[in-house]
Amino acid sequence: MKALREQSRNGIVTGKPGGVLRVATLLSTALAMTGCRSSLPGKANAPATGPTTAPAMSYVVTTEIKPLDPRQAIPAMFQVEVYQILLPIGSISRNEEFWKRVDEYAVDVATHDLLLKNGVRVGLLHERDMQPIKRLIEQNPTQVQRSTLIGHGAKDAELEMNREVDFQNIFFFSPDNQVSGRTFENCTNAVTFSFEPAIRSVNTLRVSFCPTVRAVRRRLEFTAMNQEVEKYNAITDRLYDMNLRADLPSDCALIVAPSAESSRESSVGHAFFTRPGSAERQEYLLMVIARPMQEGRVRTTVK
Repeated sequence: MKALREQSRNGIVTGKPGGVLRVATLLSTALAMTGCRSSLPGKANAPATGPTTAPAMSYVVTTEIKPLDPRQAIPAMFQVEVYQILLPIGSISRNEEFWKRVDEYAVDVATHDLLLKNGVRVGLLHERDMQPIKRLIEQNPTQVQRSTLIGHGAKDAELEMNREVDFQNIFFFSPDNQVSGRTFENCTNAVTFSFEPAIRSVNTLRVSFCPTVRAVRRRLEFTAMNQEVEKYNAITDRLYDMNLRADLPSDCALIVAPSAESSRESSVGHAFFTRPGSAERQEYLLMVIARPMQEGRVRTTVK
């Protein structure tokens, strides 16, 4: 009896010979038909033990494209100060002691010679040699005009030199040593000023100047009734052949002034860097100082 109870507890309910085999066969057939799923509530289905087909796998290949060129650096910010200092004639143009301190080969030799022939002199003055400039400013405090520009660069900023010029002839030498002349009436002489960071030079500014004449040209025309009519056209003429361009380090000042050849009245130096005064003729000294801006602060050389 005890053996029968054990068999009944294990799912075997017959005591006849061969009954165990028949029950086992029926159970295996039922399990195969139901997929071995449990019919008891609340229990998880048993995983299938038969052979299964693996799902198809897909691969997504992502490629990160990196630029070959290096990332561009942020352009440097500069504070540029331009001083227009009006001095008695000869204070700079004939002052060889002053020019001994100036590096006149901040421009190439050909440009240096071309500017001299046209009455203009250019060079770099180191900040340790600023005392003569400071004395000139102290001696002529009312004759100094200061302009300040802040930015990564500037284009076509205009410095007015002479205004209300009734009539003038300007003759200038070109790079191929040819002389050209032009006549202007009712004009204003100015210097167009541009700057940008120098390429491959740290804390250095590339500065360009171009003499510019803004004039009014008068033209006579006749109507169908044979009446004479005057017409006026505003013109702007730029003397690009001067090629006045130089690199300005942060520890120097760029000096642009008339040369001794500016005594020739038809020269570029005479027309743009000298002017008539009340008692005597005067001459301009242009000085440019560029300081890179760091943390919103700059150091000023000339006070």
